[in-house]
Amino acid sequence: MKHLSFLLCAVSFAVAHAQDHGSRVLSPFERPLDQRLDGRTEWLMKNGDILKVAEANSIARLSAPQGTLVELSAPEHLEQVVVSRSASCLLLRVMVARPSVGSDFSRLIRVSRIRRGRWIAETVFAHDAPPLNELHTWVPEIGAISDSGRMALLKLGAANQQATPYHMYYSWQTWLLDNPKKVADGIRVPDDFDN
Repeated sequence: MKHLSFLLCAVSFAVAHAQDHGSRVLSPFERPLDQRLDGRTEWLMKNGDILKVAEANSIARLSAPQGTLVELSAPEHLEQVVVSRSASCLLLRVMVARPSVGSDFSRLIRVSRIRRGRWIAETVFAHDAPPLNELHTWVPEIGAISDSGRMALLKLGAANQQATPYHMYYSWQTWLLDNPKKVADGIRVPDDFDN
């Protein structure tokens, strides 16, 4: 009977300990980069170059053979990288950690090649520029980026324009990236997506 009581106490303690850790919200920097990026930290691109990302001391760097293309330091952090179908470009989703708990959307960064073969990184959607500068509007997920890098399928979150309480709504939309313009609604991309 003593052993059963001891066993029940040990199990109860283990369950309480697991629940306590399960309810804690982790900062983005407590989750390893490869977990945030679904296990991928390198991409073999169409031209044979390998683009890779690494994180140390709360600084994430995306590098190409020519050197560092993107450097993000805390409180910004990399949350998602999507490669185009033909591996000609990448689209990065960057978040910024709040001082208390959680994160807010910061920007999208497109990585593509220019004519001379060099890789470049450009911010294409930012939290402080239309259409994302409206209250409670953000990009929680990237679905795809076109081979040309000119369009992306994005999940957008938006809310009624009240402070609090507010209700969030999410929808998949296809957007032109250079001069942000919505071109389609829904999860399917337009026929000219990869042109």
